[in-house]
Amino acid sequence: MLRSIILIGALAFLQGGPDYYQLAKTAFERGRFEDSLSLLSKLAEGRKPEPAPLNLKAVALSALGRYDEALAANQQAQQLDPDNPSYVYNAGEILIAEGDFSAAEVVFQKGIQRFPSAAPLYRGESQAQFNLNRFVESRQSAKAAVKMAPLDPAGYVTLAGVLYALADRADFGRAASKAVELDPNNYLACYYYGTW
Repeated sequence: MLRSIILIGALAFLQGGPDYYQLAKTAFERGRFEDSLSLLSKLAEGRKPEPAPLNLKAVALSALGRYDEALAANQQAQQLDPDNPSYVYNAGEILIAEGDFSAAEVVFQKGIQRFPSAAPLYRGESQAQFNLNRFVESRQSAKAAVKMAPLDPAGYVTLAGVLYALADRADFGRAASKAVELDPNNYLACYYYGTW
């Protein structure tokens, strides 16, 4: 650990300063959300707002349960980069984390209208519908996500969850098997496969 900190410090010195965005991203990936926000605030000092750091700030705030702030940061990111469907997806995910599934569904549906080939938006729509206990619609959305991105294990995990809820054993087994095949380290894929 100390060795990696020294290496990061040395690289920062050679490059003329620390790359706060990359450090914040690493902190986020390690579940250190407060540290990520602290690093992002250093990045923002005296600089014009940029969409990627605002997006990272939004998901870090959401992980801390600070949903209103998360949505505000996400909205800024979307305004700065309106052509990025990932920011729309993250807005929906923040609403799901907050428990506002109806609002999340609306965000995903509007996103699908703007970005009809963005598979994660269909996957998010499926998750919102699932949480609203609308399993048949959720299955349709998950199938659309899988059709658009047939190599995305997350789509098959989402589909497997819906099919499990619908007690569709045959299709559930196929979706769970494909999810594990594509990502054998995905804990949900392994769970569904084991359940099948």
